[in-house]
This record gives sequence, C-alpha cells and structure tokens, in this order.
Amino acid sequence: MTGGDCIFFQDDDRSRTNIISFLKFDKIKDVTNFKKLMMERSSKFSRLRSSVVKRFGRYWFQDLGKDHYKTQCLAYIIEKTGVHNEEQLTEFLAKEQSYREKLDSYQWRVYIFPDYNEDESVMVWKCHHSLLDGISNILMYINLTDEPKIEDLPPIMIRFGLFMQMIQFLLVPIYVNYLNIKLLGFMDTQNNGLNTAEIRAKLTAHKQVALVHDININILKKKSKELGCSLNDVILTCVSRMFKKYLDEKTDDKTTKQIRLAFPLSIRAPPKSIDDFQLMNQFAIVPMDVKLVDDMPNGLKTIKQGMDKMKKSFEPFAWMYVTKLTMQLPEFARSALLEIFTNKMTFGFSNVPGPKNGFRVAGSLTNTVAFVMPVGKTIPGSIGILSNLNNVKVIITTDRACADPKVLANYFEENLDEILGSTEWRKWNSRMDAVKK
Repeated sequence: MTGGDCIFFQDDDRSRTNIISFLKFDKIKDVTNFKKLMMERSSKFSRLRSSVVKRFGRYWFQDLGKDHYKTQCLAYIIEKTGVHNEEQLTEFLAKEQSYREKLDSYQWRVYIFPDYNEDESVMVWKCHHSLLDGISNILMYINLTDEPKIEDLPPIMIRFGLFMQMIQFLLVPIYVNYLNIKLLGFMDTQNNGLNTAEIRAKLTAHKQVALVHDININILKKKSKELGCSLNDVILTCVSRMFKKYLDEKTDDKTTKQIRLAFPLSIRAPPKSIDDFQLMNQFAIVPMDVKLVDDMPNGLKTIKQGMDKMKKSFEPFAWMYVTKLTMQLPEFARSALLEIFTNKMTFGFSNVPGPKNGFRVAGSLTNTVAFVMPVGKTIPGSIGILSNLNNVKVIITTDRACADPKVLANYFEENLDEILGSTEWRKWNSRMDAVKK
C-alpha cells in the first residue's frame, strides 16, 4: 500500500472515505449469471482480492488469493430489494457512504437491485478509497464489460511528451517550494457559512446525498456554444451561484465572496491496453479558488475568466509533484499536512468523464453511470459530476453537520433553469435516451 493509499485510513469518526457509484442497466434478466461474470472478470485485480492489516504502524494489503476469492466473492455481491426510486437510492447511498467495512474482509461490496423499476436494474458499487480513485473506478467498469475496448477509456489521462517532461523537471523544484510556502503560510483557512471551525468540530461519519435531475449533455453543449463558453464553465457557474444562494438564504454569512474547492487531477498515463490497467490511486488535489456570483449571465463571464486563467497555469501540474512528495513522508507528517490542507478547502469538486460508449455486463446495457465523491477529514461536503453517453449526473454529498444537499441540489437546478431559459430539460432522462437508441 502506497502513502497515497494509506491517507484514506484515518482513525477518527470524520473519515469514511468510500467511493460509491451506481449504474442503471436495462433489466437484468439473469442475476445469477450477472454475479458469476462479475466474479470471474474481477478476480484478476489483487486489490479486490485483499483484506487490510495494520503492522509496524501502517496499513498493508493482504492478498487472500484467487482460490479464496472464487469461493468467497459471491457473498460480497448481494442481491437486494426495497430501492425503487431516486429518493430511496440516495438514502441507500448515504448509508453505505457512512459505513466502513471491517479491515479483515474485502474492502468492497456490490449491491444489485434487479427490480429497481419495470425497465431498469441498479448496481451499487462501494469500495474503500485506498483501493482506487475515480478514474480507476471507470477503468474497472470497462474491464468488467462483455466487450472491453481501449477506445472506450475516458479522455482524462495524460501521457507527457519528452519536451514537457524536461520543462517540468526544470520548473518543478521552484514550484514545489512556492506551493508549500503558499499552503503553509499564505493560503487562508476556510471560514464561511459552509465550512467553519465550529462545523469542522461537529463532523461525523454520517453523510447525506442528493441527486440533481439528469442533464442532457447535448442541450448543455448547444447552450454553451451560444454563450461562447465551455460546458464546464456552465456547470461551475451553477455551482458557484448555488453556494452563493445558500449562504445568503440559509446562513448569517453575507460577506463571503470566494470559496476554495479541492479538485482531483489525474496523474495517470493512459494504459496501452485493457490488460495493462491496474487498480491504484494516482491523482493530485488542486486547490481551486472560485468566486461566488450573484447572477448567471455576468457570473458566467467571471467563472470563464477564472477557468481560462487556470488552464494556462502550470500550477495545477505542480500540485501533482507536491502530492507525490507528501506521500513519501512518514505517516505522522503526512497526516498533519493533510489536516492543514483540508482545513483550507470548503468543498470537494470532481468532474470525471465516464466511458465514451454504453457498455454491457451479462448482456444488460447501461444507461446511467454516476458516483458519489467521498467526503473525508475536515472537508464537510463534495460534488461529484460524471458524464456518460448523453447524460451528465451531478451528486452532492455533505456531512450532517453541514448544508442539506437537497437544498443545494434545488439551487443548482434553479440556476440551470435560468441559464437554459427553460425548465424543459427536466423532462428528459437517461432512460429515454437509451430507449430511443
């Protein structure tokens, strides 16, 4: 287990850093075969076959072996009932997000709801963050499909050329020192209506989850083009004003003009083949200062300017090396730095592209892929965004000591109504698109 894996095992009640995701399928006709195929295709990953032990003051994976996996795995792929709509689904997601599995068992669970509704089944995948990150999660799904293809991999991974590697080699020492001084000295601890010292002191393992209505990516792209901005500019503007509305209407904080989001950045080179892929954590957390906007048209210009500036900056890449350096430190130093870092973030924010195409498991086609971004340490909430096919899914997670995610989700949808100039987008859902195809 690397230093990057170990940071997700914190011995306190605030950290339950599980990655939870769910997939909606066309009705699964043969659940027994579905479970069997999942077991066979996942057995090649040593981390899925492992329990966790603590020795010499640190955590280690203990591979229980393929034979043990093939005899025990099906007990961890559980068929369930009782979830038939998104409200019940969010309650289940929040419950699983709040519970960490015992160390002497596999650090993952799969729950299958064959009768989610008349047309769909749902699979919920839960694993501890020490096993993998968000991109690994997507890559693993592709490995489990009936026909895995390298061209279906999300386009977020980067393979740097020789020239860029030389530039990084020359600039990184300067930037790493600058960023460490910035983190420890100049970067302010967050103190706003979403994240105060009082809120951080009350954080527990109990999480809340809310889903934003399915968003048709083609509608977003068309509107973004009309406005002369990117799809991500629109999403982040909705998020910015969502926080602004919450502070103005639900708290006494009327003065905060800017918050800081913790933004995961993949530092993984793309695998050359499907078989070349391994589960791992390979990402850096980049602090992203976001101005809170009062209205959508002018706010969109403000957010676009900030995003354009960030895209041209070398700083996000430099944070990769800060992360790598931090992971080499002893556990006590690594944990102390992590505490300082998370105190200076208001929320987590992740925007991950999913598989480029729909995929089948045991013959059943997916129409929705979404994930719940984990909440850990002193960060009280997160926003997880995943695009797949024509669907964008936004999931908001908070600790119970923080904001109500349903309120935040309502604000986000109201902002999207305004920027799209209509509520018609709410009538669409990913299932409709899948049936049409």
